[in-house]
Amino acid sequence: MPITPTDKSFRPTYRASHHAGLIAFDASYFATLFLHGTETAIRKLLAMVIEPGSPASAKRYSSGKRSCETLLYHRDAFPTGMIGPGLVLWRAQVEGAAQVMVRVHPAMAQEVWEELHECAGIVGEGVSIEDARFEIGAIDLFGPIATEALFAILKVGKGASSKIWNQLRGLSGPTNLPLGAVLDLDLCDPRIE
Repeated sequence: MPITPTDKSFRPTYRASHHAGLIAFDASYFATLFLHGTETAIRKLLAMVIEPGSPASAKRYSSGKRSCETLLYHRDAFPTGMIGPGLVLWRAQVEGAAQVMVRVHPAMAQEVWEELHECAGIVGEGVSIEDARFEIGAIDLFGPIATEALFAILKVGKGASSKIWNQLRGLSGPTNLPLGAVLDLDLCDPRIE
């Protein structure tokens, strides 16, 4: 038993995240599932599991330039059959094929997995579901120098993505970007150079 309190990290952590530094959180524990198929089939499937009126399957988000936080439900069970919150991210279409990433908390991953499979069977248009729970890493950065840290760490390749990346230099923080903005960057692995 400690004689004195040891929870003295909260104040310096708060100070670092709001005033002079940054905090990095490992968010890799979130479960990532991918939906593959035609845009129409994926829209039908999403309409079965997201809250009514959610823009997650709207054209605004299907371009892949924004992510959408929404609530997931069991099919035909709104509003009482809520599973929980999820993040939906469309990938820009390649040759008519659509891909959607759904990220959820691991406590509800199995339930979402089963619901998506059941709904995919009902849609019946060749929607496949991929489990990428242990394949995707994620780190959340918070604080006023988070953008500077990303510029120091990430090495962006040549092309359109480097032009977009360089336009963001001098950004004081992510609050200057639209909520849910997604940047599709070609990154160079510094270990290979």
